[in-house]
Amino acid sequence: MCTRLQKSHWELSRVLFCCVVLVGQRLTSAQSVSPPRLRAEVAGTKNCEGHDGEIYVSQRTLRVHFTNNDGKPIILYRSVYLSDIVLGKRVINGEIGDLESPMSFTVASASGAAEALKDIWPNNQFVLLKPGQTYSTTLVVPIFVKQRPDSPAGLAEGLHFLQFRVIILPQTEEMAERLRGLRGSWKDRGFLWTGPIRSEPVRIVVSPVPKLQKCD
Repeated sequence: MCTRLQKSHWELSRVLFCCVVLVGQRLTSAQSVSPPRLRAEVAGTKNCEGHDGEIYVSQRTLRVHFTNNDGKPIILYRSVYLSDIVLGKRVINGEIGDLESPMSFTVASASGAAEALKDIWPNNQFVLLKPGQTYSTTLVVPIFVKQRPDSPAGLAEGLHFLQFRVIILPQTEEMAERLRGLRGSWKDRGFLWTGPIRSEPVRIVVSPVPKLQKCD
């Protein structure tokens, strides 16, 4: 029963992710531009009490880096949204293998406040990446960990690998319409990127149960 529920949860996550990024894909496909390379490493950990004594939440702060590997300048919105998190025991050809459901889920947390878009340039809401340049920011990823070895859910102690996707606007059709206008206005400066970007796998080490703290 548990396995069927985990599989259903993963399939639902995939459907939700596809719905969220559909508009962004339509915008991005208007011009052939390679997505930025997305790398990350763990920059901090905050271990929070759970509610049932079975699992706790290990909040991992990731330092994420977007690198323009295309031959054209790319414009990125500075606030990115986390989605489609997958964890597994190994990496196979750049993909997570031995998936550890139910740790695949869809969330929507922001690395920065989504402000009203401004159509001026220079614009502090966006960053211009010339070929080879990198933009870095932070994201917080919640990891559910076994509080006891016999807990029915959560990650066990040891080495795991995390892979995630981020959405860089739009979130709504209204936002997409604004971006179409901005893309046209800024086409001589760079290509305004929207839609999903998938990360390279990130190493996650789960240590023996640490001292837990109460978190909001």
